Formats: sequence, structure tokens, C-alpha cells
Amino acid sequence: MPVEALLSLVPLVRLALADEYLAGPRLSIDQIANRLGYAESTSFINAFRRW
Repeated sequence: MPVEALLSLVPLVRLALADEYLAGPRLSIDQIANRLGYAESTSFINAFRRW
């Protein structure tokens, strides 16, 4: 599988994990953003809005 194809999966995996984290035990937005690899929670929030 080409690298480009794998990289295109990253947002889908992040979305699935974000849904799981938000539905699960109480985690802060900062903790979720960190677990998903975002440097800032605002970056995660903006990405989540685009999804």
C-alpha cells in the first residue's frame, strides 16, 4: 500500500478514536487531543468540527 494511501487513513482513525474517547470515561479535551497526536487542543477541536 502506498504511503499516500496510509496517510489518508489517519483522519479516519483519529475520528473513530475521538468518538470512542468522547463516549468513554471522562477525558478532558486536552487529554483526547494529546492521545490523538495533536500538539494543541484547538487543533483537535478544529479537526473535529471539519469531521
